[in-house]
Amino acid sequence: MTILVTDDKQRQYYDEMMASRRPSRGFHCGYDTRFDPFLLDSRPDLVHEFESILEAAFPNGTGRLLDLGCGSGIYFPLLAPRCEKLVGIDISPEMIKASETLAEKKELDNVEVCLASGMDLPFDDASFDAVLGFDMLHHVPDPNRVMAEAARVLKPGGRYAAIEPNVLNPMVFLAHALPKAERGALRRNYPWALRRLVKRHIGKPSTRYLWHVTSSGNKLMTAALRFFDSTMQFWPARLFCIRLLITAVRREG
Repeated sequence: MTILVTDDKQRQYYDEMMASRRPSRGFHCGYDTRFDPFLLDSRPDLVHEFESILEAAFPNGTGRLLDLGCGSGIYFPLLAPRCEKLVGIDISPEMIKASETLAEKKELDNVEVCLASGMDLPFDDASFDAVLGFDMLHHVPDPNRVMAEAARVLKPGGRYAAIEPNVLNPMVFLAHALPKAERGALRRNYPWALRRLVKRHIGKPSTRYLWHVTSSGNKLMTAALRFFDSTMQFWPARLFCIRLLITAVRREG
């Protein structure tokens, strides 16, 4: 699989971060708080957060699931039981190495990972029952191409789920304005823009508003975010949530 030249900057950034195990600094999420593949072992508070998101994304489980931009596979131990086969792709060789190690150590026999770009998927048409993109779309040079590829490999009636930061939240906006690797979110991570993108390629979207922060280890903040998640789904304040979960069923034809 040949990685597209336009992916090079992102690949280099994450390869260097993973190889050096660069720690978090300010708004720059690092290995210790976001990309350590075994993070859930030391952060049981995050297990609940990831489980609630994955339950909302795939409430009934699924067959073959493609994870676009799987990273180090942090949530693989929670996602793998929800599908018959989990295939993860990423453009970073260091991320793939980490996710392979995780799958081996956790004995996740239904997990396979490979080096590939979401803009040029090495899979046959209609070969997956579900497609997931977790914090992935705002990193790619051409989200329209990624969505077209996701639609191509997704079976009609299959489920697509995208989890993305919501830049309408002031803190999320700032967190994505400072690190260069995250600035793609500022151009496209608005609820209406993401819904329009999903509708164009997949089908009618449904949106859930999430108050989930992967890198937060503060117990009071975690409790507050859970409260917001359970009580603010129907308030106007939901527009200022931290993350968006947008799902859609692949239309026929």
